[in-house]
Amino acid sequence: DELWIGTHGAGPWRRTRGEWERFGHPQGLQDLHVCSLHEDAEGTLWVGTVFGGLHRFKDGVFHQFRPVESRLPAHILCMMDDDLGYLWVGSLDGIYRVAKQELNALHDRLDGWNHAYRVTGQSPVDDAVYDQALQQFRRWRGCFPAQAPAVLAHLADAGGSIVSPVAQTG
Repeated sequence: DELWIGTHGAGPWRRTRGEWERFGHPQGLQDLHVCSLHEDAEGTLWVGTVFGGLHRFKDGVFHQFRPVESRLPAHILCMMDDDLGYLWVGSLDGIYRVAKQELNALHDRLDGWNHAYRVTGQSPVDDAVYDQALQQFRRWRGCFPAQAPAVLAHLADAGGSIVSPVAQTG
């Protein structure tokens, strides 16, 4: 059994087998002012913060759905999921519906492919398969803009440039 608590300034804490563990910036959480925590049916922890919006905790890492890119509010008050695979997010600005399962799965797959290509120089899938998946991601992001990050993690460096270890031709 585990217990999660959120704090205003010290991030979320997890108690497992009698031991407390603090989470925060080292795991990718961008805002330590936690308003709400929700574990969905798949075991993913969703964290709503005061200034940083919605975060997903999966495989030991937080992913922020940045308010500027996701169109979700910065201040998340409460969350719950339904039987149809949506995460419902309450804020001072209203209620938002997040189509989490499809976007998460496609985002994670594309992110893995991008990492393999940009970091190791390997192409795990055919270009046509990648292009089709990226096009689908962009379509879904257009339908559900609040749920998807605007840029996949390994597509650009901090300056916005696309860096590739593989020589480009054409």
